[in-house]
Amino acid sequence: MTTEQKLWKAILELYTLLRENINEEEKYQKYFEENPPIFYILGLDVVESFEKKSKNKLAFDKERNFRPEPDFIGINKNSKIVRVIDIKTPFVEKITTSRSSDSNRAKFDAETEKYISQVTEYIDSIKENPESRERLKALFREKRFSAYQSIMIYGLSSQNDPRLVADLCSKRVPPIEIIFFDTLLQKLIEQYSHSRVDIQKRSGGCFIFQISLPKTQKNKKAYLFDIGKKKRNRLSAIIYKGKLNLECKDSNGDIHKLSAIIKPNKLHYIKFEFSNDSEGVYMSLSVNDDEQDLRHGKTTLNIDLNLNSLVLGADLKGNNGAEFSIVSKMIFDSTLSLSEKLEVYYNLKKSNTSPPPAMINFSPEQYFIRDNSGNLVQENQKFGPRLALTNPDPQKGN
Repeated sequence: MTTEQKLWKAILELYTLLRENINEEEKYQKYFEENPPIFYILGLDVVESFEKKSKNKLAFDKERNFRPEPDFIGINKNSKIVRVIDIKTPFVEKITTSRSSDSNRAKFDAETEKYISQVTEYIDSIKENPESRERLKALFREKRFSAYQSIMIYGLSSQNDPRLVADLCSKRVPPIEIIFFDTLLQKLIEQYSHSRVDIQKRSGGCFIFQISLPKTQKNKKAYLFDIGKKKRNRLSAIIYKGKLNLECKDSNGDIHKLSAIIKPNKLHYIKFEFSNDSEGVYMSLSVNDDEQDLRHGKTTLNIDLNLNSLVLGADLKGNNGAEFSIVSKMIFDSTLSLSEKLEVYYNLKKSNTSPPPAMINFSPEQYFIRDNSGNLVQENQKFGPRLALTNPDPQKGN
């Protein structure tokens, strides 16, 4: 998995947690453990877990009568600054309060103060305990540390005044930084966006299908869908040698290809996007929002697709059909913006948590064509795909 793919995975998972209002500390702990790129965003080169189940342990503090167990400890190799990281929860509303008896001077609320005191105690214990420091030096392969600071991931910027929180943090000793969960998501998006050309909506197209494929196909080249004309301005999705291949014939008849491996007998969310604007070629093929193939460059992709020429389940002539089952489809006359991609992913992921109520099954001889109204139709019943209910007997579902 590339760094870009890891970042996108981290974005999708955090977006989903926040979108579903998840407020369980254990789930965010697991999220951070499974998505190391987040720590790079926080300016840390090496990070290790120190929570209860971790193999890493700090020395027992006899004076304080406890063993510090922060969620993570990381280091910036250039500055030699060690940072203790504490993961809390996002949905806590406002974390500051004002005291009317003291000119409305703001402060952290009692719960936040408790968390800050805890992480401060972790740092004090490390600083004062030679054995803990030596363990960290060995773990991070460093001879010395320049400073000890803390990061707390907590709350939402939409529920707080970020400037006020930053000001209150700046007055704490040792230094602490509170990063809101939605701010962290935005930091991930900004990092991901640096090398991407698909953040904003662009002219072109986007095709999204939820499908399941069998292990083998009757036809050597089995068409999932076909759009356009025979020799130019054509887009074909072909299953060949166990792969899904996207073949795009531009206005000059030149062919551009993308491919992805699709595991058989499983429901997949497949997304293909292309842009034909003056910003340069962009083509992307993703399976379950994991980008499998990507093309982008400065040359323009000259293609003019007539979406009403869509054939689903066969080639343009109704031949060489694929065998597959489809749950849903979405077709757009542009690429999706990043926010739209996140929302589409979330909705499809949500729908995949339980078996779909129905699927449409295609044999190699069955296909739909798109009429002028945008509907998929088949006038000849012989070639019509079949609707299959996943639970035809309601009593069996009780």
